[in-house]
Amino acid sequence: MPDRTDLSVCIVNWNTGHLLATCLQSLDQDDGRLAMEVIVVDNASTDDSAELIRTLFPGVRVLVNTENLGFTAGINQAFHQAKGENILVLHPDTVCQRGALRFMVEFLRNTPQAGIVGANNSYPDGEMIPSCFGFHTILTQFASCLRLDRLFRKNSIFGRYEITHWDHSTVREVDWVSYSCLMFRRQLLDQVGYWDEGFFVWVADEDFCYRARQKGWRTFFLPQAVIIHMERRSDQGASSEVQQVLEYKRKWYLVAGQMALALGRFQRKHRGLWYARLFGLLLVVEYMNRMAVWWAIRCVVPERQEEAQERVTFYLGALRTLLHGRLSP
Repeated sequence: MPDRTDLSVCIVNWNTGHLLATCLQSLDQDDGRLAMEVIVVDNASTDDSAELIRTLFPGVRVLVNTENLGFTAGINQAFHQAKGENILVLHPDTVCQRGALRFMVEFLRNTPQAGIVGANNSYPDGEMIPSCFGFHTILTQFASCLRLDRLFRKNSIFGRYEITHWDHSTVREVDWVSYSCLMFRRQLLDQVGYWDEGFFVWVADEDFCYRARQKGWRTFFLPQAVIIHMERRSDQGASSEVQQVLEYKRKWYLVAGQMALALGRFQRKHRGLWYARLFGLLLVVEYMNRMAVWWAIRCVVPERQEEAQERVTFYLGALRTLLHGRLSP
């Protein structure tokens, strides 16, 4: 390995072996112009992911946990092993397009005030996936609660969370970027700290970007750095890993509830208890409103009854999770 490592790619895996293999293959598309190391933390997968990666990619460092420690604990394990000038957090179900990582590294080198950069995410069909955002606030939650963020997408106030008033075609400073493909300078680990393991998965990226801003670092979205996110694939002909992801998506209310709890923790941590309580109240109102709308659709639109029932179940489960502070049965 060269004396200088430009980039440490850190991936946390759980039962996505073949998707992960495709992801790792895509890292070779920069024609060796980056001195790169790859670290995979396997969170107790049952699909022989670790052995598959060791066989197909002997140069990849694989750390195997005997239990699922969660994404944030896993990614911190990788950070402790990383030696690169820059560190990339990458989802295992992504495919990096040619030049994406090189562009991100070069942007950090050439932009002294930039501490974090994020990539342009899209589905295989080319549809853009939101991957840069404004920080969650009472205002963004109020807009979401009343659907003002959907009614007034071009408004810079109501569209602040997903930044829908901007076409995402230019480099732009943003509040935070998604951990699906998030790169930062190594020195941030010393100045900002490691990722907060109080966030099991969700909101850890937003929290890290928030803490980086408090230390004077800026976060940028780079539209030229493109990655394909494989999370939306049809059931027909999909691999077992994709089917597993799709099955999990069908239980998305569990995720919604846990995200809500994580957002509450984020607000308590950075803005105080009463701010967090008001934010949580708006979340509850939003979930109740949407559940009521879908219940009405279930009753009056017979052809949408099945879809509406799924949505009612979704919001009911999310409310239980949020109000009880634990996963719903």
